[in-house]
Amino acid sequence: MKTRSLIFDFLGCVFLLALPALAGPTFAVYSDPTIAWGSTVASGMNNMGDYVGWNLNAGVYTGFLFDSKGFSPIMVPDSASGVGTHPEGVNDAGQVVGYYQTASGSVQGFIEKSGVYSTLSFPGARSTLAFGINNSGKVVGYYVDSAGITHGFIEQGGVYTTLDVPGAAGTYVLGINALGQVVGSYFDGSQFHAFSFNGVTFDNADFSGAPDSFARAINDSGQIVGWHSDCPTCMPDGYTGYSGAFYDIRPVEGLETYLVAINDLGVVLGDTMLGPTWLSVPTSGGFGGGGPVPPPPPIPEAGTSLLMAGGGALLLALGRLRRRAL
Repeated sequence: MKTRSLIFDFLGCVFLLALPALAGPTFAVYSDPTIAWGSTVASGMNNMGDYVGWNLNAGVYTGFLFDSKGFSPIMVPDSASGVGTHPEGVNDAGQVVGYYQTASGSVQGFIEKSGVYSTLSFPGARSTLAFGINNSGKVVGYYVDSAGITHGFIEQGGVYTTLDVPGAAGTYVLGINALGQVVGSYFDGSQFHAFSFNGVTFDNADFSGAPDSFARAINDSGQIVGWHSDCPTCMPDGYTGYSGAFYDIRPVEGLETYLVAINDLGVVLGDTMLGPTWLSVPTSGGFGGGGPVPPPPPIPEAGTSLLMAGGGALLLALGRLRRRAL
């Protein structure tokens, strides 16, 4: 049986979230000022607050890196017209990983640094998608084999290692920290479950009671971010915490929320939806481009209600999770 393959497509603006110890979360919008109309989507972040993602403008996807110099395009030279390049992760050295569709129609991973691109392709795979990179240059992602089965992988120095959750119908490795701990999701034939892996054992990282959970990133403290769905037709909610003690982050009731990155300072990057109206909020110091960030707070207990910091408008935009077979 062929398993479903996941490509996460979010259409919307970007938010960054800090969780101060004595206040509610603070949100800030970042979007590419060169895009007159379209969507800015977040996908990965490093410890300086630099982040990667892509814009959708006039039907064309263009990847970007946002750092202290502003927005820089990330576009694999031989990516297919109209499909473009999807950066998914960035480390502190500025190495960017992601995936793109070639002109011939195959999907391949890539790694980029200072405008130099290299292809990441699991040997013999039909498709390869890279989602995370740590400061040692270790890359994680997933690939689809010739039989249509999806497997997780870890790559370093051109050496690929398959990482599959035992008994899973499909494994998707999506994030890695400096300690080599990884997170992701697996498909059991009917539902998606989140997991973490410490190099020896797999641990459950599901949001309690949710039929589908996706763990997207993990920082060096072991704090995980991702999203879950409470029912087959429910909008996803973001969640964070440690295995066994997760809580929701949802800026507004009833809106899709996806948490895609967390750095070692506890700053969270995500995407959410409010419709076609996009709002920005002033903050006391930027989080992107090497701006100041608050210290990491203690993790609230599971079920803690998060309130928006007073005086701030909501940061929100359009989000979408798309599942399709490759």
